[in-house]
Amino acid sequence: MQQNNHLSIIIPTLNEGKLIGHTVQMLKELAPDSEIIVVDGESEDTTVESASQHVRVIRATRGRGKQLNAGVEATSGDLLLFLHADTLPDAGGIDELQVVMQDDEVAGGAFRMRFDVKEPLYERIGKNVTTRSLRTKSYTGDQAIFTRRTLFQQLNGYRPWPFMEDVDYSERMNKVGKVVLLEHEVETSARRHLRWGLLRTQLTVVVIRVLYLLRVPPGWYAWLWPEVR
Repeated sequence: MQQNNHLSIIIPTLNEGKLIGHTVQMLKELAPDSEIIVVDGESEDTTVESASQHVRVIRATRGRGKQLNAGVEATSGDLLLFLHADTLPDAGGIDELQVVMQDDEVAGGAFRMRFDVKEPLYERIGKNVTTRSLRTKSYTGDQAIFTRRTLFQQLNGYRPWPFMEDVDYSERMNKVGKVVLLEHEVETSARRHLRWGLLRTQLTVVVIRVLYLLRVPPGWYAWLWPEVR
């Protein structure tokens, strides 16, 4: 059993000035003993200024995989939690994570997920994500993936991809150790669904998943998933 694992929370950002200040303030309340760092990927808005009022900010080359790797290099925690700027854990979620990770056999995992839109269809999509994750042991960044620093280093971190680095890492993590889906949820923004519509968003997800399974390099189809702010 491991004791007193220190947690580092790493948040990659790109033009998140409208919400990053709120996210990091809330996170400091939810995880007061954790190290929190924002890794900005060349934002052109007020992201850096807003975040730096509350937590440490570093700059990195744009691209989520590269930003996350830079964040790990700049932190010191034994445990790593990768959190999107529009996502927050439930109260008690950080505590559950730290309790679960006291078991040496657990390599890492993720949270269950819900959207911030309280409508039945969105609730169903969130439950579908949970069902898929329990079956496949594959997680997305919206679910707030966590891992051990030692394992992260062993796996050479994230691929330097613009996206799908989260799914890839979770699958590699699952191959070398036990992964868990926590009982607690994170709440994430439904802004893409609201901007694009549910049908377009879900169809695009299916296309991306097929291309990923066919091992097409994610950089070739990143245009299918542009940033939505």
